[in-house]
Amino acid sequence: MAVTNDASKTSVTILNPTALPGTVNYAYWASTPYPPSGSDAWYLDYSNSNSYATTNSNPYHGRCVASLPPVETLSYQDNGDGTIKDNTTGLFWQKCSYGQNNDAGCTLAANSINWSGAITYCSGLSLSGKVWRLPNRNELISLHDYTKSVGPKIDQTIFPNTVSFAGGYYWTSTTNAPGTTNAWYVNFTTTFNNIYDVQPKSNSLYVRCVSQ
Repeated sequence: MAVTNDASKTSVTILNPTALPGTVNYAYWASTPYPPSGSDAWYLDYSNSNSYATTNSNPYHGRCVASLPPVETLSYQDNGDGTIKDNTTGLFWQKCSYGQNNDAGCTLAANSINWSGAITYCSGLSLSGKVWRLPNRNELISLHDYTKSVGPKIDQTIFPNTVSFAGGYYWTSTTNAPGTTNAWYVNFTTTFNNIYDVQPKSNSLYVRCVSQ
């Protein structure tokens, strides 16, 4: 359901209110549990384009879906050249984070960088002959492993040495609509119960680039 939240909007952030009329701002359950607590689950907040986890006994709204396997069904292919193919989305990912060697183990520590620097880094990345860019919010959140109870909440075999300590967030290219000096990040740690939020673009966060 996260893809129905439109981060480009400042309010009533449902992606398509015409197709999905009568949507209330707050809040809609997802079927996805929150592993650190068996009594918690994820929900979507259409008042601020965010998602959180909370006790699953709360009386929130629901909307049903019929689809292919859910986003929790992850499938990757390591191409052996510093790139990973996501078999579900068709996207190609940089195996390692900015600052690491693009090798099998992603050796060296990842470096943090501000938002404009992250965009510049990805657009200038030379890897496997592909054209790279900073991923948008929906793209980066597709790497989030909702089944894990400890960080980093990402496939560590496919994406080794991913930053997992408190505040080790990864930039997206998506600007925060209500405050354009901020941009969205994805949280692969377990420090907070939100999977993404915003920070000032002047802050330094971590980076993994994407290609198509």
